[in-house]
Amino acid sequence: MREIKGDKMVKKQRNSNIEVLRIIATFMVILLHALGWSRALQIMEYPHIPVYWGLEAISIVAVNVFVLISGYYMVESKFKANNIFKIGIGGVWIYSIIFGMISLKLSGEAILPAQVIKIIFPLITKKFWFINSYLTLYILSPILNKTINSISKKMHMYLIIVMFILFSVRTTIFPMTWSQDPSGGMGIITFIMIYIMASWIRKYYQIKNHVKIWGGIYILCVLTLVLSKVIMIEIGALNYSTKFYMYNSPVVIIESISLFLLFLNRKPINGRSSNIINKMAQHSFSCYIIHFSMLSVLFTKIIPLDKYVHRVSVGVILALVSCIVIFLFCIMVDMLKTNLEKRYIALIESHKSYKAYMKICKKWDEIANEGN
Repeated sequence: MREIKGDKMVKKQRNSNIEVLRIIATFMVILLHALGWSRALQIMEYPHIPVYWGLEAISIVAVNVFVLISGYYMVESKFKANNIFKIGIGGVWIYSIIFGMISLKLSGEAILPAQVIKIIFPLITKKFWFINSYLTLYILSPILNKTINSISKKMHMYLIIVMFILFSVRTTIFPMTWSQDPSGGMGIITFIMIYIMASWIRKYYQIKNHVKIWGGIYILCVLTLVLSKVIMIEIGALNYSTKFYMYNSPVVIIESISLFLLFLNRKPINGRSSNIINKMAQHSFSCYIIHFSMLSVLFTKIIPLDKYVHRVSVGVILALVSCIVIFLFCIMVDMLKTNLEKRYIALIESHKSYKAYMKICKKWDEIANEGN
């Protein structure tokens, strides 16, 4: 990150605690997909229930944490239209084609035109819902930032409380009301709500040594989620228990904020460790895209977790180890792609179409950042 002071550009040090959390959130996403695709969460026996659902409860905050981190940084940053291209084309499109085709080949199924179209145009599918919601949030961020920076601290908190009641508490307790978010927290409404929460933390929260407090709240939320499922099983209302695990659930949102504040309050990481963490965190977003492009075969054909989940100890160890291996593999792939981009960036930037594209981006940036 960089900031401009006068005529000089000064390098702004990343908060390595937040970058550690970004890495952990990426791992959590992979773990959630491992649990889902291996059907571990469908086993209604003990001790499978508390173990696998416990892992789900620990990791369910991943998406919200990503949005919290984005909101925390974006509220004080300038909009750059080129980032939309970097994510949508440079990230999603390239990896979807490469790993989507590999996935299709490994599946052993007949390759149909509809499947190829979904691979070539990944953002038109529900599969990449997070990317679609994230890009929408990014496009709206200049408007959100201008609104946030124009209201008082009290009005900011009022907005958070109102949105939390309408789009979290109410949608969880009364799912059939007008305020229901049909996406279960996967849509832009929840993303905006969490963005506004993160912006309040950035603007007004005073960092103190409250690690134990926020850690305790996080653990309490995890236990609440697991207990809610156990109770719902016993009373025969398992379907309703899934509402507590939605991204817009009050418990999940509080759990997400507590984990975010836990890392924000930790002692700063400095030195060589900080540099390694920051470099790894730069590839987190790509890790999400790469592994997501291969989900249909990743935990069934390549790593057949579904064959081992009935043995809890083996299933858990294999799931954790495989997620670490996948995470590291994705980082190495993205590092290779980054190095290739650096080699050919001069050639790309010299092309007439790129220069025309950058003119459009610059004009968009001027409009979006006006008055900010």
